[in-house]
Amino acid sequence: MLKLLAVLLVVAACGSTSGGKGDEGEAESESEAEAESESESESESESESEAPCEPAACEPVAGDAATILLRGTLVLPSEIVCNGEVLVSRASGLIACVGEDCSGAEGAAGATVVCADLVLPALVNPHDHAQYNTAPPWPHDEKFDDRTQWQGDDDYHAWRQASDDLRSNSGYWTGDYACQAMKWAESRSIVAGTTAIQGTSGGNCIELLARDLDGSEDAHGLGPDYTMETATFLSWLDSGELGEIRAGLVSGELDAFVVHAGEGLTSRAPAAGELAALIENNLLLPGTAIIHGIAATPADLASIATGFSQIVWSPHSNVDLYGVTTPVTTAKHLGVSVSLGPDWTLSGSMNQLDELKCADHINAKYYASTFSDAEMVAMVTSSAARAVGAEGLLGALAAGRPGDVLALSGDRRNPYRAVIDAEVADVRLVLVGGVALYGDADAMAGVEPNAWCEDLDVCGAEKRICVKISEDDEYGYDDTLAQIEGDLGAALDEACAANPDCIPEAYALYPLFACDPFDASVCDFGRDDVPGEPSDGDADGDGVADDADTCPDVFDPYGGDLDADGEGDACDLCPLAADTIACEAPDANDFDGDGLANAGDNCPLAANAAQDDNDGDGRGDSCDPCPSDGTAEDATRTICQVRSTADPAHPEEGDSVTVEGAVVTAVRCGGGASQAFWVQDGSSTGASGWSGLLVYTGATDPGVAPGDVVTVTGEYDEYYGVAQLEPSTSADIDVTGSASVPAALVVAAADVATGGALAEALESMLVRVEDVEVTDANPDAPEDYDEFEVTGGLRVDDYACPSAIDNDYAVGAAFESITGLLYYGFDNAKLAPRGADDLDP
Repeated sequence: MLKLLAVLLVVAACGSTSGGKGDEGEAESESEAEAESESESESESESESEAPCEPAACEPVAGDAATILLRGTLVLPSEIVCNGEVLVSRASGLIACVGEDCSGAEGAAGATVVCADLVLPALVNPHDHAQYNTAPPWPHDEKFDDRTQWQGDDDYHAWRQASDDLRSNSGYWTGDYACQAMKWAESRSIVAGTTAIQGTSGGNCIELLARDLDGSEDAHGLGPDYTMETATFLSWLDSGELGEIRAGLVSGELDAFVVHAGEGLTSRAPAAGELAALIENNLLLPGTAIIHGIAATPADLASIATGFSQIVWSPHSNVDLYGVTTPVTTAKHLGVSVSLGPDWTLSGSMNQLDELKCADHINAKYYASTFSDAEMVAMVTSSAARAVGAEGLLGALAAGRPGDVLALSGDRRNPYRAVIDAEVADVRLVLVGGVALYGDADAMAGVEPNAWCEDLDVCGAEKRICVKISEDDEYGYDDTLAQIEGDLGAALDEACAANPDCIPEAYALYPLFACDPFDASVCDFGRDDVPGEPSDGDADGDGVADDADTCPDVFDPYGGDLDADGEGDACDLCPLAADTIACEAPDANDFDGDGLANAGDNCPLAANAAQDDNDGDGRGDSCDPCPSDGTAEDATRTICQVRSTADPAHPEEGDSVTVEGAVVTAVRCGGGASQAFWVQDGSSTGASGWSGLLVYTGATDPGVAPGDVVTVTGEYDEYYGVAQLEPSTSADIDVTGSASVPAALVVAAADVATGGALAEALESMLVRVEDVEVTDANPDAPEDYDEFEVTGGLRVDDYACPSAIDNDYAVGAAFESITGLLYYGFDNAKLAPRGADDLDP
């Protein structure tokens, strides 16, 4: 699986928010138009109209149900294929071929052929609370300032009670109708072409239909390497849990951290405080996705961009509750990746297709079409997959990826617009892992997974849906959609009858789909302090008169001008560069500016147009901390492969591993039964991290000194979170020569302190921090372990020989630099100077 690497030193090397440009011609045309925000959208629409697709004839073929060949116009991450094919294997669950002609691919000859207008990756929903989605929208007149207000509203709780009742009979998430409620919500997603959801709950009973991304491997079906963490509120996590999340993102063990933050106005302390907490806890990292972020200031968004974190935008829910939404145009101009999620049915859209229409309406009415149609479609496909850490798996059509594919009816001459305009009746076929779960009756003929699929009339279109997968099952896998609908309706009626305060409208089961056109007016801005309706003298309706508005055509009531050039951040293509005409606008869909869309780039954070991948692990050499071609079958590993759990050659604990050509950097002080030394890769600078390793010899004298070049064989272990090799005897340590000790890597103290962004990657390496001072003379008081703490919260200890430092430095004592061995012990990252020369006061 291609992970979005969080090797922070690579990030630091390319983390400028000025970014790069993905298409030089487009950037040039924007410059010539003096960087008007609508130019990108206009140029794209013009290019589509200049070369419209001429559809080729297609004839459906009844063939082998195990292989499906879809024909139509392909919507790919960075291109449109007018007449293309996608071959999907039900047996493997993977896409076997994508291109203009898949006839030569294995299985194509006997495949069932399905004709469609548009073929694209199935939609991804990065923000929902699906367990509540039996509930209809909550009616309310007021607009709130932040989440705490509406959560304390009695009317809200009375309205939500109906969905609570379905799950509360025998436990919070395990009520009598919890499974049916979840399957109803997932069926709603499938009907609208969405196959993956972040924000589900239900345990064993939801291991079917849509992929439940925050569930178990069985629930999401993306394999054991896919892992994500979610937090409805950051305050729910303690410092230890936050540290584990940071470490997981940095090491690549964790693909995504999705968290609600900044849900409220900028002026509201609770919402703004959540964003500040993310910054303070060093959680603005690749893989972090912030749901809502309404309160984000331009400075916050600049920090989010620098960390390659992302925004999940839920405009319908935001407008319904607050009357305004996330400053996504500023986010775009700073290079932040923005995706769409409908939130729950109580305040958000019914499905991703409706949320896309809401965003499109806002883009046209309030944002001067800042986002192109292609960028809008990316928000529910490739960008949405990126937000949940599944960019290498979902959100794009490519051979070898899971077979989550959506086929639509629509205008092939303008494919992106056709996706935005699509209604539920236009969904022609939905595949999840190569299995056809829903679609037009003729498209489903011969490819249905079992005999229990059922008819479904969708706005007059004859559809088939496959919900039941078992004849008899304790988790309800034997329920048809009709049975689920009947059970939920009866349960809600019964619960209402038992509740003297029942609001009958709240106890009406929310349907799977709506046939009326989406009412875009529900996404019109407006609250007490913001009119939300364009007028003479206020073209964007933000309440700021045009003659005083730094972005008169782009809604931005709270303003911001980071580069002080007189052009507001909401409409400034380069908010950090005063010379907008000469700047290179960052592209959130091409982070590194190498001309390759993130979704198809094996190093999305490091420019590598050649896409070199020496070890064939799916990560380009430019961002792979271990680009060698070693395999898991080899006994000999590089230090990087031992240290980086994301590398395919990373050993299992207990494996015997040999490391060759390593340079001894330091020896642990003291004899006895806990002797050890550290080594570092002598063939690299260590600039990408993961190049240091502890060798633990126990009661055996290691017999080495700094500068020795050694070959070590030992058992790999993670001892209290520290990677180490443990040789059996001294014969397993062979001194083969000598070399200069690798130079220390200069880093920020906070980055290598406990929980720091680089603490895991640089463990057991020599590092140097500069311009620090003592902030705590004895952080273990009243105990005294000869440690002190410096700027950034970094502890300094006397762990490496021949150091004999004491913690007699007074608070405020300054150092030009401190060099040492970075290690981890007793729940803290610590820097161990090797002697007096390593402390430069």
